[in-house]
Amino acid sequence: MYLNFTRSASKSFCDITSSTAQPHLNLSEREREVLRLLDQGKTNREIARILHIIEGTIRNYISRILSELGVSDRTQSAL
Repeated sequence: MYLNFTRSASKSFCDITSSTAQPHLNLSEREREVLRLLDQGKTNREIARILHIIEGTIRNYISRILSELGVSDRTQSAL
């Protein structure tokens, strides 16, 4: 499953991906990297290539990010 974020998703993640992200979000630096790339509209495959890791690992990171955001899917994260 690939994710194509819209402008509204990008806006939703603006605060989270900034260096002053809210302290209640417990994301690792790598998860923040993945989130920044998601914010740029990259697919799982593109992110995996950029970070030199396999797509399955990206899916795991994204699942963790969505869990931390308290949403069950990528569509909800954009709302």
